[in-house]
Amino acid sequence: MFGLHWALTVSALGMLGVYVAIGYVFYIRVTFQRAIDEKVMGNKYYDMGVLFSFNKLLMYGHYCLFSKRAKRDGVDVIFKQLPKVQRIHLIILWVLMIGSGGLAFTGAISHLYL
Repeated sequence: MFGLHWALTVSALGMLGVYVAIGYVFYIRVTFQRAIDEKVMGNKYYDMGVLFSFNKLLMYGHYCLFSKRAKRDGVDVIFKQLPKVQRIHLIILWVLMIGSGGLAFTGAISHLYL
């Protein structure tokens, strides 16, 4: 009915958002990831590269959004005490990545159901 153009557009917007999120990870990593990691891990700070940092930052954003999960992992006090700017950056990253990934996935599989 609509053709495949809308699916390609949605998928392209999703992938564009993923690329923006990856760039945003580099910004967060340079500005304040080490400070957050030292609060969470204490003196056991280690850096295992960009992909591992990307996963950690997404998990930190998840902790900021869902306090029950942070409480279950024992880091709720740390994330409640983070400065508001850092919390907002982590939440924006999480929402951007989940939303963009959802758009890209929806556009990619939509041709199967048309």
